[in-house]
Amino acid sequence: MSYQEELQAKLDAVRPSSSAQDKHTLDTIALEEKLVNEIETEFEVSQYDLDESDILRTIKILAILNTYEDAFTHHKALSILYVLAKTDVIQAKNLLRLSKVSATEFKEIIKSMSRHKLLRINDNKEIEITTIGMSLAERIGFDVFI
Repeated sequence: MSYQEELQAKLDAVRPSSSAQDKHTLDTIALEEKLVNEIETEFEVSQYDLDESDILRTIKILAILNTYEDAFTHHKALSILYVLAKTDVIQAKNLLRLSKVSATEFKEIIKSMSRHKLLRINDNKEIEITTIGMSLAERIGFDVFI
């Protein structure tokens, strides 16, 4: 997404409001929905070519993730971290939708990642990545893709 498209998306997310006190409220729901759709498209990529550097990078990433014990035992946990690194904060229902796991599995993954202080749940039932989580995302190279 180019800078202009991103700026336009932010402008499109702002909806006029009828009450005076809501006039300065930014509608983040439309922007988040757009991000969720974009991430779903990324996850649908079915095949890509791997070379030796990709395999070596994967080995290094697995070694880093292994230090977090149970946080990354589920095969979708790394996808959840990727979404959080890309969005910073997201509604729990949207993260559940993107993770494509059952609600029980989702709660287990979130609880495990929360124990390692990689994410936290705020008062609005949104899940946000912590500085520790963002640091991990940068260590494994997510910042290259985001």
